[in-house]
Amino acid sequence: MQKHIGMAVAQRCVSSFHKQLHEMSAAHSHDCHIFITVQPTKILNPLTFKIVVHQQNYTLQYFSVLLFHILKKTKNLLKHHMIKRIPSLYYAVAILITISGLPDKILFTALNAAQPALRVGMELSYPPFEMTDTKGQPEGISVELAKALGKSLGRPILIENIAFDGLIPALRTGTIDCIISSMTSTPERARAIAFSEPYLRTGLTLLVGINAPISSASDLTKPGIRIAVKKGTTAHQYASRELTKAHVFVLDKESAAVLEVTQGKVDAFIYDSLSVYRHHQRHLKTTRAILEPFREETWAIGLRKRDVALLKSINAFLVKFKKTGGFEKLGEEFLPKEKAYFKTNNIPFYF
Repeated sequence: MQKHIGMAVAQRCVSSFHKQLHEMSAAHSHDCHIFITVQPTKILNPLTFKIVVHQQNYTLQYFSVLLFHILKKTKNLLKHHMIKRIPSLYYAVAILITISGLPDKILFTALNAAQPALRVGMELSYPPFEMTDTKGQPEGISVELAKALGKSLGRPILIENIAFDGLIPALRTGTIDCIISSMTSTPERARAIAFSEPYLRTGLTLLVGINAPISSASDLTKPGIRIAVKKGTTAHQYASRELTKAHVFVLDKESAAVLEVTQGKVDAFIYDSLSVYRHHQRHLKTTRAILEPFREETWAIGLRKRDVALLKSINAFLVKFKKTGGFEKLGEEFLPKEKAYFKTNNIPFYF
């Protein structure tokens, strides 16, 4: 009888957990690969049973959060049983067994779950840095960098997909904790947010039409030149400030700007050298790439100015990540062809 009651309590806790798990997985478009079973043991004590967690490819931050849900639901169930005056011993056992029965890896996650998730903002439309895989999940260099940062800080990460020009407002209003989105550190942006030490060096270059009257960046100042830029980027800022004689077209999407060049509707698209190289390789018959940067820039992680401790931790992480070959590995994994081309043509390569 005692064992039956204890098992019943645990099974109801598990059922509540499964419901929370599937609701949260659906809300974040994740497939659920976690389920729990309650199993009796051969120990003579009738109150002893075990919770078995079956996992496969679970997302760390969601499980950490969900563990709190099961404990909360357990508490509610126990309160319900207390009203019915069932001995409180069963409730205590249900909670203890729920936790102690977890495998070490999950238990370690649970013990560290008090650490809040690090909410990382990025626009997932800039391959190979920020993009999604075939299942719609975040992937890319910035995603891997964020994962490594989270591991270094001992915090799960949560990727928030936000339009590029909305990243800084999202950071300042507390929607996200940091920005890792190929963002250039500029004096204008530094007035609103703080930046980490640079982790990547790049520059503004040109994707020009095959017949466009442009051979170098100096030609951008000619009257009537048609220039495409992506909204909110440093190229947008540069064109608005420096290219007063040109016709500047501000577009929301990088792909739209490239299309304008390939169709001859604009003469050039100002963007970073890696992207220009990749777009040129896709459109060899309609474009030319001028890859020597006419304005050097650096990318950094954006934070709120008041988060001084986090800034210090991120800077320490970046130093260690570079020293241990982290950036080099990401370059080999995501940019092998580009890296070789840039080296052959004596173009500075990023990290």
